[in-house]
Amino acid sequence: MAEQVPGLTTRYARQTGPAEQVVASVAMALGGRAGARLARRLAVPVSRMTLLRVIRRVPYQPENQPSVAQVGSGQRRPRTAYSADGIYRAFTAPSGSEC
Repeated sequence: MAEQVPGLTTRYARQTGPAEQVVASVAMALGGRAGARLARRLAVPVSRMTLLRVIRRVPYQPENQPSVAQVGSGQRRPRTAYSADGIYRAFTAPSGSEC
């Protein structure tokens, strides 16, 4: 039995609240092996798999959803061939030359 200290410990927790915050910050910043090395230096030794589990536990929330360009509604330039070969030549051709 251990006495619970408000703001520091919780029941059945394996780490204190501040230690969990350090682990979460390291996990989100560095992830796997690099994060495990940094956490060990910060005196919070965790495995790389624990850091990856912390990352997976965070819910996915896209900040900005990209807009979708509608290719079939007049977005194409006239008399332009849209093939993979033509696009490759357009990006690799010297400036000022035509495809």
